[in-house]
Amino acid sequence: MKSALIVDDHPLMRMAIRLILEREGIEVLARPVTAQAH
Repeated sequence: MKSALIVDDHPLMRMAIRLILEREGIEVLARPVTAQAH
């Protein structure tokens, strides 16, 4: 099974990407970003 890791600080973006990938049969692991990139 394929899997993907979603790393994004925006909860709605994580949810949208998760739904799209799961519909395609991809196992999704999601982690929020806790630090800002500079």
